[in-house]
Amino acid sequence: MAGSPRLARRGLILTRYGKEEEAAPACDVVVSDVLEIRMDFGMVCLRSRDRRGGVACIAIPAEMHADVHRTLHQAAIEAEEDFWKLSAKHFSSEDRYPAYEAWLLDQGWPALAARVPDPSGVFMITHSGHVGLFADPPYAPRKTCLVLSPAQLHRTRAGRAQAGMQAMIQAGDPEVRSLGQRRAELAIRMMRTTPWPGGGVGVPEPQHARRVMEGLYEGFLRRDVREVRDPLPD
Repeated sequence: MAGSPRLARRGLILTRYGKEEEAAPACDVVVSDVLEIRMDFGMVCLRSRDRRGGVACIAIPAEMHADVHRTLHQAAIEAEEDFWKLSAKHFSSEDRYPAYEAWLLDQGWPALAARVPDPSGVFMITHSGHVGLFADPPYAPRKTCLVLSPAQLHRTRAGRAQAGMQAMIQAGDPEVRSLGQRRAELAIRMMRTTPWPGGGVGVPEPQHARRVMEGLYEGFLRRDVREVRDPLPD
């Protein structure tokens, strides 16, 4: 009946006038600028920050990291064609980064996650040439979406694989096993309370950054997606 309140549906709200509007699910969205990979308490820990002061902390149990690692790699491959199209527009100069970050934040990541049927505690969505890594508590302090570029995922692939193997060894320690579900809570607390490296994260020289990006682009051009395999370890 027009004019009467309606019940909210998942991801959508019907207004009093019958018009559908996107809900605003509570979710922290961070566009990764700096990504730190570590392991604590048998967890692979991803700590990232953006240029607006936002920080994302995600702790992935060693037992499930191999699947997450593979899926991130496949998602990066699926996203990179659109990513390289975007790069010509947004990455030609440093002063374009704020507009690029704002555009990514405006891509409706929480609404997309709300449409995923029965998501697990950690899952991924490929969208707008990027990969959204979503985590719910206890794997993050609150609902979190870490937006990663395919280039960033390719650069950190070996580091993530190594952290996964080390975390698996650590998870076999009886003391770590005895922590049970507190492992994620403790790992997140460690990330949130540990200062970033004192020297900060160095900004690469433009020529070095250009060579890295050119190498990744050449790899993309050579890659046959139909024949991609991701054996672990690398």
